[in-house]
Amino acid sequence: MPRPLMGPQQQIGRLAPTAAARHRPASGGRLLTSPRSARYLAAIARLDASATLLPLDLQEIIDELHREFDETWSAVPQGFVAHCYLGAPYEAHTVTVDGAIIEHYRAGEPLPGPLEGARALARTEHYRVIEVYPDKLVCVRADGAVVTVGE
Repeated sequence: MPRPLMGPQQQIGRLAPTAAARHRPASGGRLLTSPRSARYLAAIARLDASATLLPLDLQEIIDELHREFDETWSAVPQGFVAHCYLGAPYEAHTVTVDGAIIEHYRAGEPLPGPLEGARALARTEHYRVIEVYPDKLVCVRADGAVVTVGE
């Protein structure tokens, strides 16, 4: 069973696409080739400490992700998958855009919907995070460089 970061009663902000971002295709050239910002990488890195994050800290992370995709990129991912450094039995953690569901997953435990496709890439430490889009995966390295997998 996934390990939730927050109790079931707590609700945090949504990472939902803005109206403009919802209508932009994920295949935008800037999205696929431009490095991610240091601000974005720092926010993603904080997710692994999520077992100790307060709701306010978690909201700050979600706000950073909003800023990155609302202000800079041509589309909002369906979710994010990253290597989990909490140790065994956890191997990946996720953030989804449909309400900022953030959970840690054990080895072999299926990730929700399209996020499962990023699991194998997240198991390694080659990428800081994998952004999951309907038609591709964008793998972000620790230096912000990106590698695209898919159509």
